[in-house]
Parts: sequence; C-alpha cells; structure tokens
Amino acid sequence: MNSNMAGVSAQTLFRWREYLDQLAPLAENISALSDRPHDEQWSGELLQFLYSQISVGYLFMISDPQYPEFLPYYNHLFCQGFPNPDDTLSQAVIDDQGSYRISGFRGSARIVSLQLGGDVGSVARMIDNPASPVGGSKGVFDLDSARLADDGAFEILLSPARPHGYEGDWWKLESEATAVIVRQRHYDWFNEVDGRFTIERLDVPAAKPRPSAHEIDSALKKVAHYIETYGKVTFDGLSTRHLRAGPPNIFTCKDYSDFGGLANQAFVEGRFELAGDEALIIESDVPERCAYWGFHLTDDFWQSIDWVNRQSSLNGHTARIDGDGKLRMVVSAQDPGVPNWLDTAGREKGFVYGRWTDASDYPTPHVIKLKTDDVLRHLPSDTPAVTAEARDAAIRARRKAIQLRHRW
Repeated sequence: MNSNMAGVSAQTLFRWREYLDQLAPLAENISALSDRPHDEQWSGELLQFLYSQISVGYLFMISDPQYPEFLPYYNHLFCQGFPNPDDTLSQAVIDDQGSYRISGFRGSARIVSLQLGGDVGSVARMIDNPASPVGGSKGVFDLDSARLADDGAFEILLSPARPHGYEGDWWKLESEATAVIVRQRHYDWFNEVDGRFTIERLDVPAAKPRPSAHEIDSALKKVAHYIETYGKVTFDGLSTRHLRAGPPNIFTCKDYSDFGGLANQAFVEGRFELAGDEALIIESDVPERCAYWGFHLTDDFWQSIDWVNRQSSLNGHTARIDGDGKLRMVVSAQDPGVPNWLDTAGREKGFVYGRWTDASDYPTPHVIKLKTDDVLRHLPSDTPAVTAEARDAAIRARRKAIQLRHRW
C-alpha cells in the first residue's frame, strides 16, 4: 500500500514539474518581443503580467462549454488587452452548436450588452490551429432591446436557430463563436448598481460528469500554451507594432472590433513618451450625441494603469468640460493640480485610449507636449485648482466606489 502511494506521488510530482517546465520559457520568449527587455522595472512588471495570465488561462482553459458560467474577465488584476476601467466584464465559454439560456437582472449601469466572440476563446482555438485568426466580435445584443420586467429581470435564448413556436427573446448563436461576454459600462461608479447574470446549456443533462484524468491533464497543459499564444498576439501583433510605428504623442481614431471591441465604437489611440517633468494636454471636441465616452492610460503590456488607486481614467461623468465646450485632460507623472489629470503612475511610456460609443461623430484630439509647470498657462483661466488634500479625498472615494462594483 505504501509502495503504491509512493508511485502515485512520484507520478503526480513528475506531471506537476512537466506543467512548470512549460511555463519556464514564457518570460524569455515574450520579453524578446519588447524594445527594452533588460529594464529591471519593466521585467518585474512582465513577471506580474505573466502571473496574472496563469490565472486567466486556468479559468478559461478549464471551463467547459457544456456547463458554462460567467467568470471574471477583464478587471484591475486580469488586466490584459487595455480594459476599460468603466467596464465590468464577465465571460462564459460556449460551443457554437449548443443551445443556451441567459437570464438575470439588468442592474442600472449606463450600458449593458452581451457580445459573442471573445479573445480567450479564439486564442484557445489558436493553440490547436496556429493559423486560426484572432476572433473578434460575432455580434452584440443590447440588453435594453430585450423584454425587461419592472425589476430588470430578463431571459434570452441563444441558439443557432430559433425554435419553432418560440416567442421570447432570441439571439442567433453565430458559427465559430467561442464565448459570451457580459459588458456593463458605468459612468457613476458609486451609484450605478451591477446586474446579475446566469447562463445554462439546455441541450445537455443538468448534472455535470466528473472530468476524467485525461481531460484535466489536457486542460492544464493548455494553460501555458494560452499564455504564450496570448502574449505573442498582444506583443507581436499589437503592442510591438505600435511601439515601432510612428512618432509618439500623436492621436488617431481606430476600430478594434476585429479584436473583440464593440462595432459601434471608435477608439482614440496615442502612444505617450514623457520625461518626469513633462506633460501632455489633450484637447478634444465632445460629440453632440454620445452614449458613452471615456479615456484612460495603459502601460507597455496594454495593461490599464492602476485605476483603483490612481486617477488614470476619466469619463463623461467624472471629467470636467470647459466653458467653451471642449474637453481638456493632462497626462503626466506629477500632479498638475487640475481636475482632469490622467496619472501615469511614474511611467515614461505607455498608451492613451479613448472611446466614443454610439456617437454622432468621432473627433480626434489635439495634443500639446510641455513642461508640467507650464500646464496652467495653457488651460482656460477658470480651470479649478485641486489641492493635495482634495486629490487624496478623490482617490479614497474612487477606491471605495470600485470596491462596491462586482468584480469576482
């Protein structure tokens, strides 16, 4: 008996080491895609990024499309792919041949939508087929178009074809859809209430079979492949292209629907490069009609800069519009003492992202680079001053509000 137990333990240890051996080369392979792999701070943040991707990879590689559930997707810890700080996202892995019921309660977020597609599912597919493209959105369902009860309750059938005689809300399950993403987009973090969402597959028995040892082993081996594949997509296919293309501190408007972004949304994108005593003033018109707009900062890994403990994002509720109707924001490491500060948290390089969602037009901001000490001379004279005490209070209120939102 003891001999058998020792044999099992040795086999388990060997398999554990096999999983770890798969993870070992990932940092070297991914950092080779960067323009500064020997920067100590950069390397530490890369390791943190890889650890977070182990968690994401485990959640979604172990997920079963026959028995799905909405799991945490992008947030301040699962921060891949420049997530919007105003979004609460959850994802369920699905099979495009299944039949699913999505139900729950809408809540009071400014925008609530369901999206087919998702990069986790498409990256998982790339593990088995490297030539497979990164899957973008396969369709979006605005929850406000569903039949909502007085308490916000809803029920939607998701399937390849509408069942005969079914008269409820139905959403076509498109071919090659690998996931359903719930996106709740908030303006007022403190007062808007998150919804509650469930998903169940209808064409399988309710009780889930116990996964076999082979199924568990296969899923766990895919975790390392997921991290490497996603990392290459992020760095080689996206970030590195922008690091090497064009001058910094210039903005453009782009469409990221091919990478999972919303189809009715334009991204304002710019790469910032600033010394510690420098700042950018971003000046923009604001669309006359716009369901949502917001701006935030990311680092080199496309991780959004800590929005819980720093004012690294602003939106149509939190930003101040000047008397001439223009939006002006300041990107800098030093606090310029103005309301619309986007804090780089000490980073000299990164990206600025803005979103105009369902807007009457999609303006591209104008950017001025200058010394932080000169910022006030280039802003309207009636720009309010923000003291250190007021900034501290604002950060505390921000942190409290984000903890009240559903993230896990």
